[in-house]
Amino acid sequence: MMTLRQAKREFEAAQEAVNGILLVILNSNRDRFNKSDAFQALYYAQPNITQTNGYGTKGSKFATELADMPELALQLGLAVGKVLRAGEAAVVVKNEEAAAKTTRRTAQTAKREARKAYKGDVKLIEAMSAPRAEYRERCVTHIRELISITASKLAQFGNDLELAYPYPKSNVARDAARRMIDDRKVAEKYFSGPHTGTTAYIVAPRENTEEIVSATADAMVAQYFDGYIIKLSGKIGKPVATATHRGSIWQNGVLSIICEDGEKQVWHTQCIINRSYLGNLFNQWPTRRKS
Repeated sequence: MMTLRQAKREFEAAQEAVNGILLVILNSNRDRFNKSDAFQALYYAQPNITQTNGYGTKGSKFATELADMPELALQLGLAVGKVLRAGEAAVVVKNEEAAAKTTRRTAQTAKREARKAYKGDVKLIEAMSAPRAEYRERCVTHIRELISITASKLAQFGNDLELAYPYPKSNVARDAARRMIDDRKVAEKYFSGPHTGTTAYIVAPRENTEEIVSATADAMVAQYFDGYIIKLSGKIGKPVATATHRGSIWQNGVLSIICEDGEKQVWHTQCIINRSYLGNLFNQWPTRRKS
């Protein structure tokens, strides 16, 4: 199948062929055609694949001046016709490529939406519903404790956000500055107040704090717990008939699976400490099949 680039090259080559014939005509009688407006208009025309009507009109107009040169007039007419046909063909290819691109984008969008909508194997989701609900409650408790700690510190500074949680200055070490910024973001997330930049930044708990707490807990569950379910669904690799889970997904979690085809699988999750290439320690929670 011809590509749009190839179609455009053929279109341009057809134009060059017309100009070649025009130069032959010009050289055969320079005095006559050098001052011809129709010749100049056709020779210097720069049509594109979607605007060829004017080019054909220019070709017809100049052809009337070649009544006494029928052979060259015929060659010119055929060459101009080839330009018009090449332009039409290029437009067809352009439209086909645009349609194909739209189809690919639609398919890619549908695929992305399907991935976003996929929450894992249904039976696995059912088996994990209780620990999932427990984890969400732990998230809510953690968030409320964080709000309480933030409120206590704010109270020590008269609820002035700038005094309790200032932004780090340039002389603060990078790790300490990062912690200060994180603490500031937490305070701004759950507390607000008027701030003009010239007076104290006195804040109070936001009116929709519970909504923010709920949304934050949902986001944490989606990122960590639901991500675990999706990951395990992929590792299991087949439909699940029954599933049971004991322990925590963070510490010595054991997932026992019976697949629809009768295969039994046991997956174990544990927390380990790993070291980055920079030498920094960090936690990981690998899930490996035990049987």
